[in-house]
Amino acid sequence: KLLNSSAAASPAAQTGGASGRALLGRAMEQAFATLSSDTQEEVRRKQREKKLTKLALRQAAKAAAAPAAPPLSASASASVGAGAEGIGAGSLQKEFPDIITLEAYFGACPYGRFRDPNLAPTEANLELLLSILKGKDKQALQLNQCNYFQFSGPKAALWDPVFNARLAYEGFFTITSGRGASNEPLPELQPFYGVLTWDNFAASKHVRQTLSRLRRGGREYRLVVSSSLGSWELLEKYQKDKHGTNWLTKQYFEMMQKAAADPSVNFQVHCIDLFAAEGERRPVAGEIGFSIGKVYTSLSGWTGERTAEALGTVQLVLLGRWLQQRGYVFWSLGHCYSPGMEYKRQLGHRIYPRADFLELLDKHRGAFRRAAGAGFAGLADGDVGASAVLLLGAEGEAGAGPGDVGEGEDASSCASSCSSSCSSSSSPSSARSPHCSSPSSSASSSSSLSPPPSRHVFSSGRSEFKSSATASSVLCCRTKSAC
Repeated sequence: KLLNSSAAASPAAQTGGASGRALLGRAMEQAFATLSSDTQEEVRRKQREKKLTKLALRQAAKAAAAPAAPPLSASASASVGAGAEGIGAGSLQKEFPDIITLEAYFGACPYGRFRDPNLAPTEANLELLLSILKGKDKQALQLNQCNYFQFSGPKAALWDPVFNARLAYEGFFTITSGRGASNEPLPELQPFYGVLTWDNFAASKHVRQTLSRLRRGGREYRLVVSSSLGSWELLEKYQKDKHGTNWLTKQYFEMMQKAAADPSVNFQVHCIDLFAAEGERRPVAGEIGFSIGKVYTSLSGWTGERTAEALGTVQLVLLGRWLQQRGYVFWSLGHCYSPGMEYKRQLGHRIYPRADFLELLDKHRGAFRRAAGAGFAGLADGDVGASAVLLLGAEGEAGAGPGDVGEGEDASSCASSCSSSCSSSSSPSSARSPHCSSPSSSASSSSSLSPPPSRHVFSSGRSEFKSSATASSVLCCRTKSAC
């Protein structure tokens, strides 16, 4: 009160407008400087209390409006284990919410960053850290209230491709911290993860509307997989134009390329670009992500100018269809808080606490070290997904998704069986693969598609599947995987 009265008595207080407020601010600063250090500290303390009270009130209002966030480990009594490949395909699961606030997300890990100068970036130290986190003692409980776990060591070790691939394998979502030469990886073991299973994807109203719009529109799109620097450059420009910075730096991207080039490591990097027309040379949207076994994770994305076509949404929805068809079990969308990540909720994600996500990842990731050519064959450089093929069987309703793969199968094996057993639409139905429909049912499933070009390619790296302009020659698996 003394401070305010002192400033108000100054000539600056008599001046109106913005200039008067600026003069008044400087007068208050001068008056504040005349107070004793104890009084200054008391003023600051009361200001902090006032700010914290306002923040608590805002958080309480948001918490009241949103469903309660689950704990870092969901109640085991509510669970029924999902089958090895059954997630999203009729198996019983825990009930997970679809929304969490920013405050609740970071509030689950109040300790934030953990860094030990003696914790070198080695796989042995990573295993040690994970074993401590799984404990039940006081140290484990405290450590589990951190979400960032930063290692210490020389730059070459911090950016080691295999070590960073191992971090991804263990469920860490790594961003970067610092600028320029001081930039280094910042691994996050998230308190909550956005997980998209195919049943929730197919049930999403937003996804169904987008699929319906794409089927009615008749415009051809294609997704193309690469790991080229050109795709990163498009992401770099978009992120810097929009946010002023890009955490997925060139060094980070090149580190992932090196990890993916090692055939003994279960890690693949993917640049997935959307092209709006046949022959179009420049993509209109895209993203960079990685896969570990049968789990695909999105890292960061970009889109061109905003249009009525909502090309960013088109890219995401078609990618979801493609991941299903290629046999991925679920899609990890990373950070999941609203309102910043609201588009992920629209796709149908669910909020998985850390322990539940790591358990699910462990079921479907496979071994980290593998023989060359072994393991799940997912998306690969040069693969092309044409929208006419990705939309086959998409009626825009729940349950019509292409990911209902039978037990022990994946979309790639189904497509191979269709390719060999259903090579001719004129063959008798008795001679066809049990996964394939008759020519008449194929025709009905694609009757609402606009006439496709004479040849669409859906390549898997090992074989190539084509759909001709004649609807009766389009072959569809009963598992709804296009071939």
